[in-house]
Amino acid sequence: MKYIEVTGWGNTRKHLIPLNKIVDFNFEEQYTTISLVNGRVINVIENELVIKEMLDYHKVNLVSEEDLHTLDELPF
Repeated sequence: MKYIEVTGWGNTRKHLIPLNKIVDFNFEEQYTTISLVNGRVINVIENELVIKEMLDYHKVNLVSEEDLHTLDELPF
């Protein structure tokens, strides 16, 4: 199983979060909210860049609508 290790916002406790339990990320200015399949929400200090680097390490790619539009514009 693949995990990311993040630091809790406000209490600086370390959390190991299994990738297959993550439902959603919400990137705020001061913190990131991670929603899990069981309904729990964890606020962490890691920002969008750090989270994406962690996911990239595990070969997980996040694709946004903007990414799709960029791909459509590439000549093949």
